[in-house]
Amino acid sequence: PQPIDADLWIAQIPFNETRGYVERVLAYRVIYAERLGLPPLRLSDLLPPIPALPRNNAKS
Repeated sequence: PQPIDADLWIAQIPFNETRGYVERVLAYRVIYAERLGLPPLRLSDLLPPIPALPRNNAKS
């Protein structure tokens, strides 16, 4: 299976609270970098693609 982009992976987090927390942490990471005068960041700079989990092909 192909890796999935981190932003798509985050959007698929099944728990609203967890997904919101992850989004806020990443947003504040970008805000703090700006306030510290660091170069602009993109989500892809912070998180590499997420490896896809192998599918379970077990027969029942």
